[in-house]
Amino acid sequence: MGDKSVVGPLLLGAAVTGATGLCLYLFLKQEELSQEKELLERRKEQLDVWISNDNLGVVLGRQGSNIREIQSRTNTSIWLTEDPENSRSKFTITGHYEDVQFAEILIHQTISAQPRIETCVLSIPNHAAHSVLGKNETNVRNLEVKSRCRILVDKGCSDGEVKLSLSGTKDQIEIGKEFVTRKLQENEYILNKINNKTPDTKQLGYDQPLFLKYDEDDVDHMDHMSTVCQEELQCTGSDHLVQVYVSSIASPGRFWVQNVGPSSVQLDKLTQDITQYYRCHDNQIFHQLARVAVGDIVVAQFSADLNYYRAKVVEVNVDEYDPSQSTADLDFVDFGDSEIKSISEVFEMKTEFLKLSFQAIPCKLAHVRPVEDGEWSEESISEFERLTHCALWKPILAKILQSNVPAGQDYSLIELYKSSQSGDRSIGDELVKQGLARFAR
Repeated sequence: MGDKSVVGPLLLGAAVTGATGLCLYLFLKQEELSQEKELLERRKEQLDVWISNDNLGVVLGRQGSNIREIQSRTNTSIWLTEDPENSRSKFTITGHYEDVQFAEILIHQTISAQPRIETCVLSIPNHAAHSVLGKNETNVRNLEVKSRCRILVDKGCSDGEVKLSLSGTKDQIEIGKEFVTRKLQENEYILNKINNKTPDTKQLGYDQPLFLKYDEDDVDHMDHMSTVCQEELQCTGSDHLVQVYVSSIASPGRFWVQNVGPSSVQLDKLTQDITQYYRCHDNQIFHQLARVAVGDIVVAQFSADLNYYRAKVVEVNVDEYDPSQSTADLDFVDFGDSEIKSISEVFEMKTEFLKLSFQAIPCKLAHVRPVEDGEWSEESISEFERLTHCALWKPILAKILQSNVPAGQDYSLIELYKSSQSGDRSIGDELVKQGLARFAR
């Protein structure tokens, strides 16, 4: 019993001493770690990097992805402070010296490596909108793919122009501007060519059967010829009104319309089929023509939208020194546009594409004439294009004044009306009201 009384206190003392030592050890270890951390903190550097606000989005990246990647790669902390008054921003980088320097380098590399996004706004006259935009804005979509710039179209401008907003790098925008400039030049040329046509010229009458090809020495080829009819304006009501699209305009005295209805859908399908077929290089070679004659129905690509359409040869300009450089003056029989093409760009018509009648119907606006005797002014033509939604594929009303087109007349005499909340407005009356036309006697 006496021995146990001595051993007990000894064991208790040893236990207390051991616990105290452990606590002391842990305390000293924690103190050492704190000092090391404090020493590391004192060794960190801080650097301010100033950049232009024009480059802020590039450095930050989408939802801050770029700056987060720089922080992760360099093991630094980066804080942003904006200075909008001076159009600049400050990145404060905190970390070890080498990491801070590396982060600064990555920021400048990000700026130099990423292309600078710019925006350019182009104004297009309303009469040239179809040539630049293409039907259903197909040219715009193709240009976005080709140039890789984003294009927004604004047709609601109060000045009657169409605005194109191009966003992208400088090189991407230059590609877009070059395309638009080329299309405007082509449109000006086409308009000048169309405006030289006179109402007396029977370029779109098609009174005689139109044959694909004719060769007096090849009698068997007669079995493969096809005749094509010209579409006509037809109404079912007693008011003689019919919905039409105005597809092309030379002047109020000479323009082309299309019937709104099943034929519109058929024409869209036909255009798709022709374009798909003739875009194939092998098919182009197969249908290549060595020569053409006035009156031939052929296929050619329209420069305004790069699709292929049916066309009639109205003039041939032969180059006697180099026949391959000869050109053909074409009327696109479904839309009314005109263009001059090299013989190498004109192809033989596949007969199955001749089933649909020619959709462009030549017309003349009734009861009006130019203010000055002779030619219509550019201002009157532009306003007529605006009022009729030319080539924008918005239907308007046409009133047929002649049930049968007289012999020798290659146009339909019609009145045009634009629907509004206040009722149908006569486009002819509107031109007279604006002083751009006079009533015909």
